[in-house]
Amino acid sequence: MVLIRDHNHHVSGLILAAGASSRMGRPKQLLRIRGKTMVAQAAEAFMSAGISEIVVVTGHFRMRVERELKSYPVRCVLSPCPNSQMIDSVRVGLEGLSVTASGCLILPVDCALVSAETVKALVKLHWQFPEKIIRPHSGKRGGHPVLIPRSFISQVSQVKTLRELFQNGNHKPLDVLVEDRWAFFDMDTPKDYQRALKLLENSRKPNVR
Repeated sequence: MVLIRDHNHHVSGLILAAGASSRMGRPKQLLRIRGKTMVAQAAEAFMSAGISEIVVVTGHFRMRVERELKSYPVRCVLSPCPNSQMIDSVRVGLEGLSVTASGCLILPVDCALVSAETVKALVKLHWQFPEKIIRPHSGKRGGHPVLIPRSFISQVSQVKTLRELFQNGNHKPLDVLVEDRWAFFDMDTPKDYQRALKLLENSRKPNVR
């Protein structure tokens, strides 16, 4: 079945930003990179790809995250158990989606630098294969965001991790090969953050012959 996109159907974006950032040692949601915070970068990646419904799951640092997003067209929902697992934030966020969402892009704030082009590639494939889980792939590993079709949303409540959902033989993800390093870059530690800053700085330097 091919789902024809119209004004009654859309793909939503879900940003997971509820964590305590214990490995980072400070709120990674609010780390500044490219002149903006990580959570703002994630929102802009979705906005630039044409995602009109964006839900942000908050928890730790809720007030600061919501203040950072006050000028963005996003809806924040609070995780009642911010110390719980990531899958619990996913469930809370999915409950906040509109009924017209045909699928949802799930993006941890760790991977906020993913490109709009990667997001667009996932959405484009979704309209062709609306019943498939879709994720970016490097040829060696899967990345973020992951696009979950509406028909799978109810099944998220039955698993402990998204990986468990993927490992079901009937739910094998449809992989999209992308050349976007940030789709595979998890920013969990201070070392990750410094490496990201260095990579971005080097990418701005002109080639010297």
